[in-house]
Amino acid sequence: MSMNMPTVRHLISCVALLLLFMNSAMAQRIETSIDRDEVYRGGTITLTVQIFDRQGTVPIDIAPLREDFDIISTRSSSQLRTVNNRVQASTTYRLVLFPLRVGEQDIPAIEVGGQITDPIAINVLSEPERASSDPEIRLETELSANEVYVQEQLLFTVRLFYTLRGIRNPNFTEPDMDHAVVQMLGPPNQYEQLIDGERYGVYEMNYAIFPQRSGTLEIPDIVFRGQVTDGSSRYVFRNANVDPVTAFSEGYTVQVKERPASYPENRTWLPSAELRVEESWSGNLRTLEPGESLEREVRITAVGLDAAALPPLQAPEVNGVNIYQEPAETERTIVDGNVVGVRTERFSYVAAEPGTATIPEVRIPWWNTATGSLETAVLPSASISIIEPPGSGSPVPSPGISEAQVDQIERQTQTGDELLSTAQTPQWILALLIGLLGIMALFLFWRFRQQQNRGVAVAAAQFRTSPAYARDIADDQEKQAFNDLESICKQGQADRVRLALIAWGRQYFRDEQMRTLDALADRCQDADISELCREVQAAMYGAHATGSDGNTLPGDLGERLLNRFRQLRASDRRQRRETARQAPFILPPLYRDGS
Repeated sequence: MSMNMPTVRHLISCVALLLLFMNSAMAQRIETSIDRDEVYRGGTITLTVQIFDRQGTVPIDIAPLREDFDIISTRSSSQLRTVNNRVQASTTYRLVLFPLRVGEQDIPAIEVGGQITDPIAINVLSEPERASSDPEIRLETELSANEVYVQEQLLFTVRLFYTLRGIRNPNFTEPDMDHAVVQMLGPPNQYEQLIDGERYGVYEMNYAIFPQRSGTLEIPDIVFRGQVTDGSSRYVFRNANVDPVTAFSEGYTVQVKERPASYPENRTWLPSAELRVEESWSGNLRTLEPGESLEREVRITAVGLDAAALPPLQAPEVNGVNIYQEPAETERTIVDGNVVGVRTERFSYVAAEPGTATIPEVRIPWWNTATGSLETAVLPSASISIIEPPGSGSPVPSPGISEAQVDQIERQTQTGDELLSTAQTPQWILALLIGLLGIMALFLFWRFRQQQNRGVAVAAAQFRTSPAYARDIADDQEKQAFNDLESICKQGQADRVRLALIAWGRQYFRDEQMRTLDALADRCQDADISELCREVQAAMYGAHATGSDGNTLPGDLGERLLNRFRQLRASDRRQRRETARQAPFILPPLYRDGS
């Protein structure tokens, strides 16, 4: 059975009409609307999308909206009702949109449940003084200057004024920008302010901006977003009704000037409202003895600069003084709304030899941003007087008689005794005087021996307790001094090890003028010993000093010291034995001097 062509065409038309009818029956009715088509910059627009004959979740693609809008909130609701015995269902989406640019534009078409909505035209007006979605909320920003130098401090303040109660989830956009360092100055401030007879709550944030490149710096717009409760729900387990609110403040354009040509090229660029350098010493600079130390603290303070921007100070080379520098300390504080950077450097000055040591002055150039001129902060030079220790070159008085007694005896010898020189003096008086003089002579001799014995005991005690540079050279004391050194090295206190080393070196080399570790290292003429002595001084005064008193020997330094000095003593003993062994076989010179 065959069909003719008109019949086939009629059948195809019927099928097409049937499919079109089924598609229209299955298609959902979608309506879109907005609450207003004209809004001031900083305001919001509510987009409503309603899907009929559908209940529950309906797929919706809002990605196209994010290109020109911030989506503040998204809500959905479903409704089911009966009208004239017919069930009607619907799903509604409400989107609160925040326009990102000014001018005429479209809310783009989006896909909802497989269907494409129509775009909606809107107009965003530029009027910053009305840049808020609610008349009871207002956002202000303040800038300290419209023109600054590169790396100069720029203060930026954001203030939110509000009369509404119950603001929830407050959120501000950050002043983030390229080629600038932004620091928030402490936590936000909250206070109240009376404006035109009306009391406002104020939420304030302060920032310091440091431009890192000359040219134009664009500070972006600041946008506030939050929610406001209407107070309709007062029950604990019931969600409060909230509405989104926004506020807006326009950004700024700042001109960043280059570093002035008059500023020294090889010095750190320091633009500041005020910069000063100060110092303090731990002791008297005029009474320092070899081996003693002074602590020096130098503080650099700059208003409007972070501490990380302040330059480090280098320890100078000073003759007669060893200098050890500790790691610097930096601190940033906020004073009267300004960043104040502080850099603290500490140095230890250890006297090495008597004389006058001159500490050079410190000069720090900086640019005064208040006057627009180059200035220099100066720390004057200082002189350290290193004096000879007491008793190092003065004669030792005789133990039995004082200088006053010597002067009195000399005066008596020159003037004579009138009683003895008189011819009329009786003999018994002479005999009595001779007897008294004999008794006095015996008494003085006994006192002299007592004082002499006591002086020997005191000298022995002083040898063990007095500073190294004050001990006398004594026979057979080198071994005792080395035993003391071994005991002290095991305890590990750097200051006591230093004194024990000097005490042993004075006895070993029989040198009364040896009072420092540098002098000991010079006499030894050994690179290892010189390095060990430097490590001992570094443990006392350097940056890595440890322990409660700050001078504990690190690691195995004490053992290395003992091993090296044991080798030195053993080598010296072998050399003396070899010299004594070969002495009988050494021939005398063929010709004597002068022959």
